Amino acid sequence: MKKFFFIALFFISFQFLGMGQLPNSNCNLCPYTLDELQSGTIDFLVSGASDSLSPEHGVCAFQLNLRHNYIGDLSISLTSPSGQTVDLVRPIGLYGETDSSIWNISFLRCGDTVTPDIGKSPTYTNEDAWGKNNTFTGSYHPYNGCLEDFDYGPKNGLWQLHWVDGQLLDTGILVDFALQFCDSSDIITVACEGEGGVLEPDSLTYCVAAMPMVPDIQVLFTGGDVPASNDYDYVFFVVKEDTIVDILHELDSLNEEIGQYKICGFSYPKIKNDSLPEVGAAFSSFVVSAGEQMGCSDFLTNCTKVNITATQMDMVTDTSVCEGLCVDWYGEIYCASGSYVVSDTTNGCAFSRILHLTIENPATVNLSVQDTIYDNADPLVLDTLQDGIIGHWSGDGVTDDVFNPMGLNGDVELVFVQDTVYCAAVSSTSIFVQVTVPTTSTPDNLSQDIQILQDNSNSTLQITSDVPTPESYRFSLIDVTGRALIVQEQMIFPGSYTLDISHLPQGMYWLSFASAKGGLTKKLIKH
Repeated sequence: MKKFFFIALFFISFQFLGMGQLPNSNCNLCPYTLDELQSGTIDFLVSGASDSLSPEHGVCAFQLNLRHNYIGDLSISLTSPSGQTVDLVRPIGLYGETDSSIWNISFLRCGDTVTPDIGKSPTYTNEDAWGKNNTFTGSYHPYNGCLEDFDYGPKNGLWQLHWVDGQLLDTGILVDFALQFCDSSDIITVACEGEGGVLEPDSLTYCVAAMPMVPDIQVLFTGGDVPASNDYDYVFFVVKEDTIVDILHELDSLNEEIGQYKICGFSYPKIKNDSLPEVGAAFSSFVVSAGEQMGCSDFLTNCTKVNITATQMDMVTDTSVCEGLCVDWYGEIYCASGSYVVSDTTNGCAFSRILHLTIENPATVNLSVQDTIYDNADPLVLDTLQDGIIGHWSGDGVTDDVFNPMGLNGDVELVFVQDTVYCAAVSSTSIFVQVTVPTTSTPDNLSQDIQILQDNSNSTLQITSDVPTPESYRFSLIDVTGRALIVQEQMIFPGSYTLDISHLPQGMYWLSFASAKGGLTKKLIKH
């Protein structure tokens, strides 16, 4: 029901496309809702005409079947392919309620006699008192213009029925409509048949070095909705980042560079070929404007995503295993040294997986330590003398892989334990060192004769000698690796000596004294 007050009117325009023919009708979208304060356009195609529009061979009638609860809301006009427009239903205004009323009326040429419904004007107008719960079946002349005005331009092509609902609160339904030409024996009038279909598959990946001649993409139509090839054409838009990079009428090639694309199908009337966008145009903008620009067109319901990848480089792996073991290389088993190749693909690109295999023989730990050593000898750094053998030493006199024979006598067992047993028959190996004490050694007396004092700053050593007579000594300062950092040979007299160790890093050291009488080794820790 209309309220009688002034309102600001606004219009929102939509483009609706038909997709199939209804018997004796030009509207396969019908019944079609006419919503309040909305507008729209229904497109339909005419084909098969051998002549053009003229005053004698133009439109003879237009049938219209609709319902509306307030006919004063509505305006309807008809437009030819060349742009001529005739207003059928008008004007918009407050003319009274028409709830449950039905208009099944015809519009005839202005030169023909019409039979309007009782009490209604021969020229249609919404201003007539149409009222509620009525059915109207009369014939009328158009509100503005005549059907004879369609007197030039092609019959074949896209015709349009425009409608506007210009007021609030009430809605209607367009039940049907039909266009009749004065000579229609060879004319086919159909609703829009643009049908984009569905692309399969949803996504594909190709290697740029192995692109197929024809992409594995097909268009599927359901329910016999294939557009008539005489009237409709079909193209594929190749789109990258919303830019149209190619337009293909057949998917017989895809010569694109590395990147991600989408391929979208589009069905449209052949008469609109000149309205297709150019390569380089924004695809999203064309989608928005296609309804208005292309008429009875239709995009497919999905686009196929195509990923074109770079050529995959061969992958090379070097590995070693112990004798008696094998390697499973992507489903192939190899047990001998050599190079092996397995073919593979990734993202559509073929490449090779290459294995360089080395079979290792069991490793033997060769220990190298001198057979005999004096108990006053410098500490000895223990090593396996082999690359790739990792482990640690244990035994009497061994600290952090350094052997100090001081205080030992006889055969001493030194044991090397491998931390990582790689191709090894055993995990540990022993070696024996005989420690002997020199017969002339007087360690007790030497220990009494020489004292060592480390200052608080850890920068000097104070060596005090109480030897009764001057004597030649060799003393060495050795780090934990067995490296001699300081070696001096000099006569020792009674008194004190200062040894500078300020340049040495923190750690553990040994200070060794040796003379003809014997030897003495003391452990030092610099903080």
